[in-house]
Amino acid sequence: MKIALVSEYCPPDFSGGLELSALSVAHGLRRAGHDLELLTSRFRPGFSSDETDPAWVVRLFEPAPEIRAARTRAEHYREIFRGFGGEMRAGKRNLCRLRERLRSESYDVAYTFGLRHLGLATVAAFEEAGVPILWGIGDRFLLDYRRPHWQWRTAYLLGGEGFYRRGLRLRFNHAAFVSAYMRAQFEREGFPLRQTCVVPRGVDWEYEEAPYDPRTRDREFLIACRVAPAKGFEVLVEAARIVDDRMGEAAWTIAIAGGGDDLYSAFLDDLVAKSGVAHRIRRLGKLPQRSVLDRASRALGWLNTTTGGDSFGRTSIEALSMGAPLIASDDGATTEVVEAGVSALLYDKHDASALAAHMITLLTEPERAASLVAEGYRLLRARYRMDVVIERTVRALEATRGTTQVERLANAPFP
Repeated sequence: MKIALVSEYCPPDFSGGLELSALSVAHGLRRAGHDLELLTSRFRPGFSSDETDPAWVVRLFEPAPEIRAARTRAEHYREIFRGFGGEMRAGKRNLCRLRERLRSESYDVAYTFGLRHLGLATVAAFEEAGVPILWGIGDRFLLDYRRPHWQWRTAYLLGGEGFYRRGLRLRFNHAAFVSAYMRAQFEREGFPLRQTCVVPRGVDWEYEEAPYDPRTRDREFLIACRVAPAKGFEVLVEAARIVDDRMGEAAWTIAIAGGGDDLYSAFLDDLVAKSGVAHRIRRLGKLPQRSVLDRASRALGWLNTTTGGDSFGRTSIEALSMGAPLIASDDGATTEVVEAGVSALLYDKHDASALAAHMITLLTEPERAASLVAEGYRLLRARYRMDVVIERTVRALEATRGTTQVERLANAPFP
């Protein structure tokens, strides 16, 4: 197949979970013998890197302006109007760029990964050219686009009413959801989808299935995510206070890897400073993925404390792959991605006492930690190896082309 995979950003310019997943799927599809081009944004202003893109990464689009953190209500509205209005204006130019490319390039199918900062109606060019689209859905963007907050709606109209409405007229015939949890949200809100399947994120980095040995582990709990309100840091800090009270002078720390907006980062730093457990919690800043994975392989445990409804939780499978016993909130798709009490310890996302109890389990019961690690490897082999994910992706793309019946995909269980 000749595939156009569309991702709003591509590493090394931007290395979030969505962008890393898009790039790994692109590599996997090319290894499977498909002719794929990854259509993405040009490097953002001020970005520089020594890394070079492979020839099949085409930096075609103009990214929308980023929405900056606001300190006042007036600044907030100004940023909303500037950012979302800018998305519409950039999108109109991106639509023209994609139309121009489709005059010289033909594709059997298009696969969208992220469109928020490109402008949704950009991909109308594929419909015009008769290229079927498989919509990769890993967040609420399409739902929010159809029923936007009034601020977003006003910004969209200021940026381009016609372009916004063109996005509303797109057909969503085939969709690959990152989780059944996300698919259920769309079904519950009546989004007009015809044929759907679930294609999860996958593991494309190197890892070795090593047995858990507490003697080789740092006494560190690792959390790696964007520093943002929906990541459950308030619950985490309270849990740290409980563990500190119960474990006395036992050696352990929590390391937080990740960047975020300046306002929330300052709030978190102040929260930690006043918590009484500042000696237990360290901020590492944003680290390269490889550094995070290496640190995970030595960690006592990995924490995923999200409270914002994760559509999948890529960091959970990162933890499993590196042999880090996983403690996660029961938020979003987590209960679907891992098995509670088998491959991970789960807790109610607002229950700091339950999180603390799980941390104490990993501090005091190495045999339980070893069992979690072994079961995590088993789960990875069955569900999240990249060859398994690519097989499901190819079936979804073929269904979009009309060569197979996608209804069979919708009910295909995991092994």
